[in-house]
Amino acid sequence: MIFLFHDAKLLSSHLPNFLTSEFLIWKSRKLIKEQKTDLADEKFFVLQKEILSLNNKSEPKSGSYKRIVESIIKGIDTQVYNKLFRGIKKYQGRYEDELRYIICLNEERKSGTEKKRQISISKLSEELDKVFAKNARYKEDRDIDKALPKIFEGYKVKFKKFFIIARDTKSKKAIG
Repeated sequence: MIFLFHDAKLLSSHLPNFLTSEFLIWKSRKLIKEQKTDLADEKFFVLQKEILSLNNKSEPKSGSYKRIVESIIKGIDTQVYNKLFRGIKKYQGRYEDELRYIICLNEERKSGTEKKRQISISKLSEELDKVFAKNARYKEDRDIDKALPKIFEGYKVKFKKFFIIARDTKSKKAIG
């Protein structure tokens, strides 16, 4: 069912408002369930109570949350715990505030975006292969360093992180 709203006030009245602490409870439950699928509500209640007791002047301490989370899951992965506590710490000073929107990623859109990203990366990879090929047109004057910025110009710069370009140790010129 799709609703079209022409009035922003009407739109905001139909969107649910959540307290930041309620969002943190949901996020914590999600992270813990990824680690341990059969999560008992009684064990999680202690963490939920601790999060709900936070106010805007509260300063959460890592040690107290670590003890609570380890009582829920014995031997919790430190990366999962760090992710959980960073989420709690991130909203420090805003625990009693309301979140207006929670936007979830559509799985169909996610797969479409991943396909487009892979296509873009493969196109850039082909261009880089042409530049670094043995019989490349840049070989005579070795304008590889001038060709690289042209390949990654504009919006394509965000894809540069997917490539590692080897450079000569002495001259710092790109070699592959």
